[in-house]
Amino acid sequence: MSRQYRFFLPGDYDVGTTLTLDSERSSYLCRVLRLREGTSLEIFPGDGSAFGCRLVDANPRRAQLHVAHQETSAKSSGPSLHLAIALLKGSAMDRALQQATELGASHLHLIRAQRSNVPLTSDRLDSKLLHWERIIASACEQSGRRSVPKLQAPGTLAEVWAAMAPCPLLIAFEPEGETLPMTLSPEPCGIFIGPEGGWSEDERAWLSEKSVNQYRLGNTILRSETMPAVALALIQHAQGWRSPSA
Repeated sequence: MSRQYRFFLPGDYDVGTTLTLDSERSSYLCRVLRLREGTSLEIFPGDGSAFGCRLVDANPRRAQLHVAHQETSAKSSGPSLHLAIALLKGSAMDRALQQATELGASHLHLIRAQRSNVPLTSDRLDSKLLHWERIIASACEQSGRRSVPKLQAPGTLAEVWAAMAPCPLLIAFEPEGETLPMTLSPEPCGIFIGPEGGWSEDERAWLSEKSVNQYRLGNTILRSETMPAVALALIQHAQGWRSPSA
């Protein structure tokens, strides 16, 4: 079976057009993957649509793709899954965002929690956001997702809660919480994941005041970088796997 090549390519394009790729993507296709003219690929702009293409010019600096046909059209997603995660250091943040993308998060919110201890200047934040967006896009390519989750810039717990408040179901995972129900109604859901060391007492009390449901995973305490994937898998299962990742 031949390998299927799938790439996230933002922008507006349609059947019959020829696209010229930037030098980074061209080099990756032609030098790293060593694709040749005539190779078939799939590209997607991130809204759920996908297009079948053919490599018509294998130039490692300015490769060109011909858009041959549309495979899927943009469509409304299932119930949205908002994941809010406290900032983590280094590669832990990369892994958390990658796995959250693979497991169907439709929106990714970053929290400057009291115990995050991840100082980011404005210049460094811009670089980090670009890096994380690439991690998310790569996870979509690998997992077959055609809708790219929306990544929000870091905010306070209150700011992130305000952005997620329209979700009928809001959940935070806490060792002292109740057991997560086996079934949940398939409706938009917002999930809060705290930093290593957990939420502060003030943050925990604030979440309770805002009627955020607090659940636990038995007696298990997981790393913050592991919790997003576990939480999303559990909630997806409880909601019947009505994934927003089509």
